[in-house]
Amino acid sequence: MRVLLVAIPEPGHLNALIGVAQHLTANGHEIAFFTHDDITPRLVRAQIECPAFFISQKPPPRIAGPRTRALGRILNDPAWRTKWFYYLMFGKLDAQIKRLREVIEEFRPDVISVDPMAYAGVIAAEQLGIPWAAVSPLLSSLAPPGWDCPMFEALRELESVRAQAFAKHGVEATFRAGDAISPWLNVVFTTEAFIPRELSGNLHATHVGPSRPRGRRGDEPDFPWDRLTDAPLIYMAYGAGAQLSFDSQLFTTIAEATQTLGAQVVMSLGDLASEPFARDLPAHVVTVPFAPQRALLARATAMVGHGGANSVMESLDAGRPSLILPLTHEQPLQGRFLEAAGAGFHVAPAELTPVNALDLLGRLLAASSSQRARAAEISESYAARDGAITTSELLVQLAKSRAPIPVT
Repeated sequence: MRVLLVAIPEPGHLNALIGVAQHLTANGHEIAFFTHDDITPRLVRAQIECPAFFISQKPPPRIAGPRTRALGRILNDPAWRTKWFYYLMFGKLDAQIKRLREVIEEFRPDVISVDPMAYAGVIAAEQLGIPWAAVSPLLSSLAPPGWDCPMFEALRELESVRAQAFAKHGVEATFRAGDAISPWLNVVFTTEAFIPRELSGNLHATHVGPSRPRGRRGDEPDFPWDRLTDAPLIYMAYGAGAQLSFDSQLFTTIAEATQTLGAQVVMSLGDLASEPFARDLPAHVVTVPFAPQRALLARATAMVGHGGANSVMESLDAGRPSLILPLTHEQPLQGRFLEAAGAGFHVAPAELTPVNALDLLGRLLAASSSQRARAAEISESYAARDGAITTSELLVQLAKSRAPIPVT
């Protein structure tokens, strides 16, 4: 079978698809990727041999000024955030659809896997009558009624733009949050042990479990493993890119709060790794620009993160509770899901202090921690599933049957 994967190239969207692609190719199926940027280097590192089609697209304009000021504008200016989402989702939509139709003509897929926020894939598949599956790396479509987040606020402002865009191309679609809902197949990378249907009201998507790579995922950097001790380990991930990551003050607060916990802390600092504050952190803190997250989570006791769906999935797969400090977009939803499941806490970054950070992390590290117990229970449900394998099998089933696959 020939499977075209229409993806968003940011790591939080792409990571879950790497394992799906690896399993498809391992089972003899032909695949190709379509994104708005060239992801060939990433695919090579993940040992995936396939065409990687793309349309050249300049990144959203960066805001001038210090990174903390840029970050503050993203988080606190709803009008700017709406413009950001407009540019990402609609600014080049017509060009994406045109190029994607050319790719489909060349590759001739039997089925298309679409990130449900990559609307060009939805429109092109519908126009050409090709079965398509909404394979969602995010959990936003599972948000219960009444739950809100900055991404939802921006998307509400863009509902008329979306309606006009789909009408212009003669395509009707239904949506849940920002996700287009496929009439053929919808997949989410979790289980009901984490997000039960009675909480989410999910009647549209199949829970397939976590997506794991088949071997290397292609983003694993070297790490100074010899610097780790036998102390409990807290892993703190830096965030989701230069403009959507933690600032130096949050790292400093966590470092100060954990000095008396008897724990070691690994901090992935991203582009902050070379800044002076990083050299002044206490001795119990190990800093690196980037970290092999899945391998570190296997050693960790708890995680501190921004609430990206990929990081939450991987922390729960490893059975680790988390302290979520959501920055923007859909990240507050993951924090609420974790608290609702009893597997962690979430705190707005502006409200984090050394005192409450010490309290919350101390509770996550305690041997009697209910959050650790719940994370372990969710991990057991994850261990019984492999979302990458199941999704690859469902895509092949859809390609063969060309019939909608019931929700399970």
